[in-house]
This record gives sequence, C-alpha cells and structure tokens, in this order.
Amino acid sequence: MKGSPLHLLAAGFLSAVLSSTTLAVTPEWMEQARPDLFELTLRSKLVIHGKVEVGRVKKPKVFVIEVLRGDFSGDLVHIVFREINQTRMSEEKSIQFLEGQEMILFLRPAAESERPGRFELVRRQAGKIDLPEEGVDAYLGAIRVFALIADSPGNEHFSRILALLDHENPLVSGIALHQIRKHRLATQEQISSLLKILRERDLGNRVLAAQILEQFLGKTKKGNSRFDREEDVMNYLISAARVDESDEVRVAAVGALRAWGSDQAIDAMEIIAKTDPSQAVRYEAELSLLRLKKPAGDASPP
Repeated sequence: MKGSPLHLLAAGFLSAVLSSTTLAVTPEWMEQARPDLFELTLRSKLVIHGKVEVGRVKKPKVFVIEVLRGDFSGDLVHIVFREINQTRMSEEKSIQFLEGQEMILFLRPAAESERPGRFELVRRQAGKIDLPEEGVDAYLGAIRVFALIADSPGNEHFSRILALLDHENPLVSGIALHQIRKHRLATQEQISSLLKILRERDLGNRVLAAQILEQFLGKTKKGNSRFDREEDVMNYLISAARVDESDEVRVAAVGALRAWGSDQAIDAMEIIAKTDPSQAVRYEAELSLLRLKKPAGDASPP
C-alpha cells in the first residue's frame, strides 16, 4: 500500500506544501507560511470541487460539482483573481483557469462586489488546487474530514486533529502530523504512532515524526517528567540517527536525542559525530554535544 498511487500522491503534495527541514532549500519561515488543506478549509467561507466552464475571461466561470464546505445553492461561481497575478512575486506561479479543468477552490466573497456568486481565492495561489488524474478521491475525502473539524467548536479542533494521526487517507494523516508539529500538540498518547511513522517509507513524515519527538522530549525534560516507553523512544531515535538512509531524517533524529540528553543519547551522538558519512549530520551531532556539555549558566553560544 505504501507504494500505491494514493501514497505517492500524498507524498508529492506534502513535500510541496509541508516540507520544512533543517536541510531544506526553502527557508523554514516560507514553508511554515504555506497553508495546508486543513488551514485552507478552516479559513474559507466556501470550498468547492469545480470544473472550469468558461476560463478565458476576466472572471472565469466554474461549475460547482460539489460544495465541500459552506453554503451555495447555484451552479456557477465567478472567480476574481487577476489582481493576484498582477501582484505576484517572481517565485509565485500565475493562476490560470483552463476550460474543462477540475479543481478544488477555497473561497470567500469577493471584496469588490456585493453580487452573489463572485468569489476570490483564500491565500492567493494556495486557494486553487488543480486536481490530478489520479487520487481525486483522496483530496475530496481529506477536505470532507477537515470541513467537519472546521465546523466544530474551536476548542475541539486540536483534539480532533490528534485523532487523525493514524487515518487511512495519507493526506489526512500527513497533514495531521504537520499540525501536531506546528502547534506542539504531541503527548505520550501519540508515541506509538510516531515511532511507527519513524520507520515508514515516506521521507517527509519520518522527518516530521522525529521533529515532533524532539518537541515532546524537550517539553518533558523541562518539566522534569518521565513517560512510558522511554527506552523504545531512545532505541528508535538512535536507530534513525545512525542508519536511516536520509541525511534529513538523521539530522532530525539527532535533534530529538539532544532534546532528551540522556547518557544513552550522548553516547550515540559521540559515535555519530565521528562516523556519519554526512557532514551535516556530523555537525549536528557535534553541536549537540557541545550544547549538552556546556557548563550550567553559560549562555554564550558554542
């Protein structure tokens, strides 16, 4: 199943929208600013699955196949988008509406008009997702899930996100993983799932799992607390830090080991600092050891 078109689709989408690692070329602040499907759904008054009926006009007409969130009783929406293309930055792609193209649109009423049926995209280019030939059901299913959460009381959003970590739709579980890291939601109840993800095939998810474990371990250590399965967590992280095929995962795993800072973690990082084939991983391990061995009260950087 991990190599199925659905998982490959999820991996492609998440790597484009969610990736934010130590070795990433795109700056982390820019990656964090990119909204995911949950955030887009939450911020939209109307989310539709549509098909372009008339595209080469000032306000393209999109036929509404399904309303995924919000209320809309018509058959067509008119999209106001030209200003986005006119003000886009060089790295942003221009928006096009090609006749016959199917897409998901995240919308709000157009500010320039009080006429019904005229909408603008939420979060500029991010508000239009062109659907691929395969995996359409994964996108639609994910947005239906997120729409239910978006329509629930705000104080329930995070608990509902946590419950999606093992969802069968990889788009849903991947975005849940991203939200858990972004908002530092992990508790020891998610440890089993995170350890499983740390061994999965998807690179982006393995990195996120290690980063979430770093957050959890850092918070737990700061509170002078203990947690169940501590030995398992250390063994999984040491294995990831030493033998994972990806430099990014090994860097993230070293960060998690540093956050806990036990003798076992230090011993592993000392080996990694001397033997890892990647300079980036060795540097992360060396820097971590310096920070852990820094005398108490010494606030100067190593």
